[in-house]
Amino acid sequence: MLPVRLEWQRPRDGVECQPARFIEPDGVELDGAIFRPRSPEVSPISYHVANLENPIALHFINCRDNLAFAHFLERFGMLQSERSGAGGMWEKSTELVSFRSTLQTLFRWSSLGPDAVLPRANAVASYSSFKPKLERTSGGGLRLVIQASGLEDLMVMEAMMAIEIGAVITSCAHCSRAYLTGPLTGRRSHSVYCSDRCRVAAMRKRNAEGAKA
Repeated sequence: MLPVRLEWQRPRDGVECQPARFIEPDGVELDGAIFRPRSPEVSPISYHVANLENPIALHFINCRDNLAFAHFLERFGMLQSERSGAGGMWEKSTELVSFRSTLQTLFRWSSLGPDAVLPRANAVASYSSFKPKLERTSGGGLRLVIQASGLEDLMVMEAMMAIEIGAVITSCAHCSRAYLTGPLTGRRSHSVYCSDRCRVAAMRKRNAEGAKA
């Protein structure tokens, strides 16, 4: 599996969430929000994906409300670098929710057979943009990596990696957050907790309930 790199940027002064009302192509009006950086200042950040132990895509999938989306954009950066004619970087809540659904679907396809998953996954990937790139290794040699064009594409690539190696998306038995199990995830396929923290918390809860009974 080739590593994936992205040279990106995140809002230095955080992200603000403003209520908005959107008119969809079919004419339906939806209440939502616009996310914008609080200032034009940005901080550079580099991403290097070589395994699926802590995929950025899972952080995005676990966003359950606008506050969580705002925290994600502050931590990892906007999904797209800039929208022309829009006065800078911004994201629509409706588009974030739609992309989250796309990612969830992609990760679930890892359980499908090759004949079923190939046309579906490749159709989604066709909207992404990646470039091959050679870089020097610490030993002075060369290594081929895949350069993503943006954070959205990087998360799609993480989902494609999961499909390739058979990593499975599941929900934590304690906190219900989505996480991956299987190859290159650092978790066994029969894992039921997303972290040691949740495993210990679940054990304490069971002990407390037992003592109370």
